[in-house]
Amino acid sequence: MKQALVMAVMAGLLVAAAGCGGGKGEDEDGGDTTDVQPDETEDTAPDAEEDPDAEADVSIDEVEEPPDDSALDFDWEPPEMPDRYAWFQAQQISSSGQRMAMAYGDSGDYSAVTPTRPLWADADCTVTPYPPAGGSTGFVRLSAGTPVTMTGGTGTHAPIECTFDPADGYSCDVPATSGTTIYAAGDTITTSGPGDDIPAFGFDVVAPPAPSLLSSASISKSAGYTVSWSEIDADSIAIMIVSGEYDFVERTITDGNMVQCILDLGDPPITEFAMPLPALSLLENSAMGPEFIVGFVQIMGLNGASETLTDGSVVEVILLNGTGAQATITD
Repeated sequence: MKQALVMAVMAGLLVAAAGCGGGKGEDEDGGDTTDVQPDETEDTAPDAEEDPDAEADVSIDEVEEPPDDSALDFDWEPPEMPDRYAWFQAQQISSSGQRMAMAYGDSGDYSAVTPTRPLWADADCTVTPYPPAGGSTGFVRLSAGTPVTMTGGTGTHAPIECTFDPADGYSCDVPATSGTTIYAAGDTITTSGPGDDIPAFGFDVVAPPAPSLLSSASISKSAGYTVSWSEIDADSIAIMIVSGEYDFVERTITDGNMVQCILDLGDPPITEFAMPLPALSLLENSAMGPEFIVGFVQIMGLNGASETLTDGSVVEVILLNGTGAQATITD
């Protein structure tokens, strides 16, 4: 079921980077979770206009060779999805002294879906554009009933109520404000839906603890980057690194790429992971200038469970809890 879980996590866009919650409807702006401040753009004005007729002072010896793209070659098999699948996801993350939370979901008929090929992938990690261009071809949205509720949380906002929209899927009533929490580690969250196109369901998932990010947030794409975190008791660990142009108006990252890795923690649980070099190579470098490029690294404990319903539909619930930091990305 890991392939379905990975697809749901990708669809949900875990990264709460730079205020981009990635949820649907009213939850789409998850609030600013980075250290980015408007005054950091003081030196970002374009350089004086250059003479378009001036010849470039570059000798033949100085022209760079085209990059070797062979490292980006990869084998990829589309994920095997249930024909009818619903997922619901809640997450919270601490960054720059703030606590943010969000929840969302979707459900539909995947029998005719043609998944979009990622930019790069291996068994653990996937690189995709951020934000995504759109949904997969062939997806038909179905309702699992409304509202879907998540009860049992002891955070500042509980319970959670998610309502269905035929155009956007499920959006949930978690306030997009700093300081919102939806559960504490160890809370048993009961997610239930009244049923509609997809039958009624209800089952429990225990909220995971939040790991601490122990490694530096300085990422060298050529030297490599090993993410390390505090040991936690959870099913999996989810690592996301996103970089792209920061839009100060929308408070979000645009025209970027996201690396996402989902790892089984194992026994004893792992506490570090070396990010694949081909994946890192697809991230943009941090930059101050006409385009203000920012990076963000996020690590989250993940617990999930799925239930197969009477008609064969599969429902999956994913709970995440984590920590993030603004990253510096260099060659």
